[in-house]
Amino acid sequence: MFVISSWSRYNNFTNLTKSKSLEELEDIKNTYNEMELLSDELKHFAEYRCKEFILYFDDGGKASIEICSEKEGIFEWKLELD
Repeated sequence: MFVISSWSRYNNFTNLTKSKSLEELEDIKNTYNEMELLSDELKHFAEYRCKEFILYFDDGGKASIEICSEKEGIFEWKLELD
């Protein structure tokens, strides 16, 4: 398993929505894919590993709260969002 994590660009929890979170998760995947294109070492390292992409919310440095994740094309929501 290879976990790729990132934190939401939104600082206010009330700004989070499902659609915004999905966009951010897609951004994480796109950024990772660009990195893999630039690094043969990363590409080789991740080649046969299952990848899980996770989006977190940072509540001002106190804790990270998992919003959602995607593993093998399956989305999992950890928060109830509109």
